[in-house]
Amino acid sequence: MGSLQGAQLEAFMSEGQRNAVIATVTPEGRPHCVPVWFVLDRGEIVFSTGRTSVKAANLRANPHIAVLVDKPDAPITFARVEGTAEYEEEPAEFHRLLRAIYTRYGERYNDDGDPEAIVIVRVKAVKMTGTRYD
Repeated sequence: MGSLQGAQLEAFMSEGQRNAVIATVTPEGRPHCVPVWFVLDRGEIVFSTGRTSVKAANLRANPHIAVLVDKPDAPITFARVEGTAEYEEEPAEFHRLLRAIYTRYGERYNDDGDPEAIVIVRVKAVKMTGTRYD
């Protein structure tokens, strides 16, 4: 067992087409976990979601978030991030980041994302850890 830190941790999260599982808290205090596509941007996890989705509503009420990125063929090798979520409000950043997310997962993006319907979420990490079981 080994620890992933710094550049190793970022490289692990950036490899291939891994999904992230995000955990938020509902207004009733229940956990809510869902997989998302994501990219790392300036060392931060960034993902998109529908403006009216459960996760977006949860994050508006309580911005605390946990993220898990694992390796599908070795799921006990993982990165874990705890932090707070902030919305990316800059219009040029909206399209740049949405394009980066689509591209990572092999999808075409034609600048047709609707900022009225989709939000870009940036995870501001408070704690970032990783573990590799070889």
